[in-house]
Amino acid sequence: MKMLILAAAPLLLYGQAANTPPARSNIKNNVAAAPVIKCKGPGGSACTGAQVDEIAHGLASGRRMWKPLATVKNVSLAANDGSLKCEQNDGTPCTEEQLKALGELAAKTKCSINYNSSKSNTVASPK
Repeated sequence: MKMLILAAAPLLLYGQAANTPPARSNIKNNVAAAPVIKCKGPGGSACTGAQVDEIAHGLASGRRMWKPLATVKNVSLAANDGSLKCEQNDGTPCTEEQLKALGELAAKTKCSINYNSSKSNTVASPK
């Protein structure tokens, strides 16, 4: 009888019942949502694929001019409404600082980048 009590004691020390699996952390759910990023062309309409491609091709020179763009892997059109996908080298969404720099780069193509962070709606480049 003593042996049975000693064998169950370690399980009770950790606060788990004998048939309960260990708790897991779901880190994916702890990550902040990516900002919604929209691109507007010179006339105020949604950017086209060609305009977004021009911005993406400008990343090579933009990385030298804007330090935050150094770790931006790719910018692409996510939907026909001008929604963009901005991805860093590690696969995570672009940061607010990177989006501001991307907006300055987009202004050179007469486009503007708008995004909403958890704080506000922000225009990243002049119209």
